[in-house]
Amino acid sequence: VHAEAEGLTPAPPEATHLLIVADPDGDLPEGNEQNNVLALALPTAKTGKITGGGTLDPGRQNFGFVINTRLKDGVPTFQGNLQFNDRELGVRLHSTSLDTLQIADDGIATFTGEAKVNGATGYRFTVIVRDGGEPGRGNDTFQLIVEGPGGFSYDSDDVASNGGQLQGGNIQFHFSSGKKRR
Repeated sequence: VHAEAEGLTPAPPEATHLLIVADPDGDLPEGNEQNNVLALALPTAKTGKITGGGTLDPGRQNFGFVINTRLKDGVPTFQGNLQFNDRELGVRLHSTSLDTLQIADDGIATFTGEAKVNGATGYRFTVIVRDGGEPGRGNDTFQLIVEGPGGFSYDSDDVASNGGQLQGGNIQFHFSSGKKRR
């Protein structure tokens, strides 16, 4: 598949997955209107998991998560969970689904999904973690951003005293080869 419309970047040669986006409204870049379909090749996904748990501010914010990524029929799927508790502000988050995971070469990963906050549905979250090596305390970071009904907004970096550095705990990347990322 070739993407030659203005504004589209050709896929890298190592790309092996194909994402096809239907566009019933006809809003695709010029040159794609005929089929109302945009096809983009995606890079091969890494499989494995990221695990983490710890404290941002002792007695105030703690979290735990695991996210697994596997290829199912050549398409990445995500499983796992996230728990977060800010005791001071009364924010208790429990993930209900995970839908994206991006892992950068510098030890930073971002994952997103849907969650319940204090038992109510309709919230979206983004987590940004860094595996800075051992020990996790003082090296690893965790940030949770949540948006939800009624303009609800929460960013753990806004209230954490050390900019998301773990005061206790650890974040680790694990890949299918059995080797840890860091």
